[in-house]
Amino acid sequence: MKEYNKHVRQWQDIAIKMNEAMQKDNFGLADKLLNESIETYKHYKECCSLPKSNREKTFGELNYVLESELTNLFKNNKKALKECTVLMKEDNNLRSAFRFIDAMRKYNCEGNANNYVTESLELANIDKKTFRESVNKLADLLSKYEIGACKIDEESVKYFQACEKALCEEKKLTNLTDYTNSINSIASYIEAHKAPIKESTNTIEKISEELEKKIANLTEDEQSLIKDIIDFKQPMVETKQERLFNRFKNECLDTVSHLMNDAAEEDKEGLNAIKEQLENKTYCKETIVEDIAKLLEIRDVLIEK
Repeated sequence: MKEYNKHVRQWQDIAIKMNEAMQKDNFGLADKLLNESIETYKHYKECCSLPKSNREKTFGELNYVLESELTNLFKNNKKALKECTVLMKEDNNLRSAFRFIDAMRKYNCEGNANNYVTESLELANIDKKTFRESVNKLADLLSKYEIGACKIDEESVKYFQACEKALCEEKKLTNLTDYTNSINSIASYIEAHKAPIKESTNTIEKISEELEKKIANLTEDEQSLIKDIIDFKQPMVETKQERLFNRFKNECLDTVSHLMNDAAEEDKEGLNAIKEQLENKTYCKETIVEDIAKLLEIRDVLIEK
């Protein structure tokens, strides 16, 4: 656990300050420091569990975690972002697995989804004997930089597990039932998700709170549009929603392109990863609140650069 000594030292520093506060009967400060010490301890425990928990994750889960942290890493830990993106590109198994997951994400076909999954697996250039070794490299790298605590819903976890089985197991007579079930599970998932699922009320409320903090710097027209989207009380014309979505998306892409022109080589990998994430985003009226929030988050990070 030596790699996490910085958290132990932080806890010790807080304990010393707390002792000083208690000596002075400064209970307000002591209470604040007590809460900080508890949070530091929780974070330390979380970090200590990452090497094991990350190695238990599938490639899909690890990729989901990494994608969720892209903008944060670009802002706060470019070294980690560079190492992750380089590993994903240089390791053939990881690169091929990402392309497979990305192909499933982009599925929007008529007809038999099973055929789409089967053909995608045939095109995936993966060495099944070394695949898990490659996934463990990514798991260990994420653990090194304390990445992995992102929560993933149960449905997605089961989907990623099915993808892992299909990607890393040879189809044989002895495992044909399980293998076929994995294909069917993947097909059912991508079929169900090609038309996005509506956001829950709780999700809308949570994201709305974050949006309220961000819209202060927007124009009056933009503020009005976003508030209409949030409260759903006024009829929204879909073309206006799409126009607003595309405006933010294009602003982000323009900013990324501008930054890439002047960026040092070590920053270009991270910027390119964000560019690819943006290019994969498409307008959807069912998830417009979440999508706008994410675009604003990315734009805020880029503008700070």
